[in-house]
Amino acid sequence: MPGSPASGSPASDHPASDRRPARRLALVLAADPADPATAGHAAAELRHLRRTLGDGATDGYLRTAPAVNPLADQGGMMASSPVGVCLDLGLADDLGDAALLGALDGFAARHPGVFAAEGSAVLVGPVHRLRERPLTAHQRATAIRVIVAVRPRAGLTAERFRAGWLRAGTVNQRNHPTCSAYAQQHADTALTMLAARCLGLPGAPFAGLAIEVFGGPADLRVGHHWARSPESVDGTPEPAAHLMELLGRYLDFAGALTFVATENPDSYP
Repeated sequence: MPGSPASGSPASDHPASDRRPARRLALVLAADPADPATAGHAAAELRHLRRTLGDGATDGYLRTAPAVNPLADQGGMMASSPVGVCLDLGLADDLGDAALLGALDGFAARHPGVFAAEGSAVLVGPVHRLRERPLTAHQRATAIRVIVAVRPRAGLTAERFRAGWLRAGTVNQRNHPTCSAYAQQHADTALTMLAARCLGLPGAPFAGLAIEVFGGPADLRVGHHWARSPESVDGTPEPAAHLMELLGRYLDFAGALTFVATENPDSYP
């Protein structure tokens, strides 16, 4: 599947150690997903970035919210979100920071009144893939991606946050009953902050993205129930509540931003 970390890869519970994690740019943009202008402007921005960066961009994808949020009636932070679209761009190893920031500059002028600064996020940094399982043909047609922009708990250094979240995410996903793929994108703090300024985003930038792929709405609902359950579900060896407490040592859940998207993205190779 284009853009999916679960495409044709063997199952894995640990980040790959034999290759450098790929660096990517993620733009999670708040807008009205029902407004035709939203997808049009997002596609235009992705084309602008690909054209401006040239060989500095290795691929580009546009993901949109599903027509119906499968968790709208479940409560919790996934039940509603102001996010309308997500742009995902691969970055070449030799792309300089100035070139990337130059491509982002002028974002607000290119899209006046389309995207809201409040509820949006930008992140530049490497992606660590912690779980990868192939999707069936049926799942590829129905797959759902959940993207959660996170901030660290107060008092944690960037290094301690990244290392602790990586360990906690690995344990969490080893026990998850329905997640097909899971990755963490860790922010290059200084570059992400400069990118946020280019886009006019207020406040402190997010420190990472948690990216989960499910085979469809049913798998997502089971996973959502498991994450909120104080007891083991479907024979998992540990209660999810314990695993969420482990994640809570590193994440400020109250400051998270969640986006539920279709997993079949529009590609701009």
